[in-house]
Amino acid sequence: MKEQIERGELTITRGTEDGHTALEVALTKELGPIGGRIHLARSRNDQVKRVCGFGCACAFSIWRALGNCASAFVDFARTHSSALLPGYTHMRRAMPSNWGMWAAAFAEGLIEELEQLSALWSRIDRCPLGAAAGFGVPLRLNRERSAELLGFSCATQPDRCDEQPRRHEQAIRDMGCVRRR
Repeated sequence: MKEQIERGELTITRGTEDGHTALEVALTKELGPIGGRIHLARSRNDQVKRVCGFGCACAFSIWRALGNCASAFVDFARTHSSALLPGYTHMRRAMPSNWGMWAAAFAEGLIEELEQLSALWSRIDRCPLGAAAGFGVPLRLNRERSAELLGFSCATQPDRCDEQPRRHEQAIRDMGCVRRR
């Protein structure tokens, strides 16, 4: 089905109304009645939040690269801590400095970004399935076990925040990790 979507073969028509229904229709066509169970114990909000989470998780592919870059700046700073560099302010020479301080400043900036990514990841790495529209579902679910099986650190609690699935995506955009189209 992923390949069908990538080839543009899964279309949304007036009859299917939106992407959720189009997916359900396609799954039912391919799998039979079991395809209609895609909404079992989850709402569209859960699904949207999860898809946004996948998109945000892709942005974290730069996490390791940022860490490596920060490490390289730290190594450079240690190696060149005695190499003098004139400091400038307002286009004038100011206090003497060194290349180590220059590189350490860049490393610190990258580390601050990594700290923000880490905090954001802790909010994204929660399984929304079963939270529904913020009120939960009328089924006995072991949401923590579902979260574990799906690779999340924990399950979200059903609350009104689950109706704001795009807030994490916006936070990542604000950090400059995702390009706007």
